[in-house]
Amino acid sequence: MSPQGYSKLPFALNTPLPSTASAESLPNATAVPKMRNAFEQSLMTEFGAKAHHFYVSDELLDQAFTLIGIPPEDLKAKREWYDDRMNSMVDKNGHARIIGLKPRPGERVYLVDLSSVSDNPNLSVRFFDGGLDNQGAFVFDFYDCKTFKAVNSSPDWRVSIVPVVGTMSFLYAGLLRSWEAEEGIRPENIKPGEERFSVPEGVTLELELPGGRKFRFTAPIRHFDQVASPVANVQPH
Repeated sequence: MSPQGYSKLPFALNTPLPSTASAESLPNATAVPKMRNAFEQSLMTEFGAKAHHFYVSDELLDQAFTLIGIPPEDLKAKREWYDDRMNSMVDKNGHARIIGLKPRPGERVYLVDLSSVSDNPNLSVRFFDGGLDNQGAFVFDFYDCKTFKAVNSSPDWRVSIVPVVGTMSFLYAGLLRSWEAEEGIRPENIKPGEERFSVPEGVTLELELPGGRKFRFTAPIRHFDQVASPVANVQPH
């Protein structure tokens, strides 16, 4: 399960290039981009100096918009539209919601011990918010509690969501693929520790390992301080 409705790249850069595009007809994007909108400012706040890799220059935007047929006289207006759109992705506190980030030291995580089925006695499933808390979901990965590092699953592992009677799990039941697999990335090309999955709160999962070893576990559920209390029905006057 991968999150829907999120673009991993800014709109202009996420647009497929037409097969007839000619690189020779485009200007060279040699300038170092500078911070241009509130979204890029939030990236600087989150990642520091490394954030400049995500900055987008006027030149690069013009290239992308030209490739999708925007005429030269409309490029300036289209860049302004782009910045307005990226600004709208930043909340009132000046933060962009970035999904899928692995937890930092001190962030809350939930661990499920897999030592009873895994060849690695230190292996756990690690659940964390990953920016999906407002969607009622968790991101999870596999985590070595001895090295304190995330590890990728083996290609011969199988993770599934188990249908449970009386719950919404029937909507999600079946094989669960990582975000990377959903994007078509082969297992050997996923950077070590970068694999991640996501599931709704409270679903039951099953991990199947070689040799028929199976292990079921449940995703955590967030609890809030304010809950509804039963009261007598109030009749209108």
